[in-house]
Amino acid sequence: METDERRFASHRARNLGFVAKKYPVKSGPGLNLQSHDAYLDNFPGWQNEALKNPDQANLCNADLRDAQLRGAALIEAILSNAELSNADLRGAYLGGADLSGAHLSKARLSNAKADNAILTDVDLSGADLGGANLKGADLRDAVLDGADLSGTEMSGADLRDAQLKRSKLRHARLSQANLIFADLGFANLNGADLRDANVRNAKLTSAILSDSNLSGADLSGADL
Repeated sequence: METDERRFASHRARNLGFVAKKYPVKSGPGLNLQSHDAYLDNFPGWQNEALKNPDQANLCNADLRDAQLRGAALIEAILSNAELSNADLRGAYLGGADLSGAHLSKARLSNAKADNAILTDVDLSGADLGGANLKGADLRDAVLDGADLSGTEMSGADLRDAQLKRSKLRHARLSQANLIFADLGFANLNGADLRDANVRNAKLTSAILSDSNLSGADLSGADL
């Protein structure tokens, strides 16, 4: 049987959203959740709330502009349609999180772990995702124009119809990624790994592909 201590630990991050909704004075632009544990500890009864409400953190539609979330554990959190522009999410744990429709323009996500996250229709224009893990993430219809994805792990990611104009994808790992109809115009893919990627009908107008690995990639119908 799982001990209360283990249950508390497993639910700390999951109930961040619940506590934030219950005590909205702490939410809003500029919210500082850099130490989410300390935030929860402001409320002595959070352990009981965790046991009664084991669902994942629900921050959908939350206003988190300019929030300090560096290193925050938001695994499987619900952040759909959240306002996170200019937020600091460097090194945050977002694996399996639902960020569909979220606004993350100019957000800092370098070295964040967002594998298998749902990022459909998300706005990541101008965001810094250097070194982030987006393996297997769903980025259909995402806007990543001007984003820095240098060294990002995106193997197996779904980027169908994504907008990646003028993005930086130097040494990005995109093996087996789905880039059908993606717009990579003027993107820098120098040294990118695109092995076995599906790039059919993608726009690669003026894209930089020097030293990129395209072995096994399907480029049929792509605009080069």
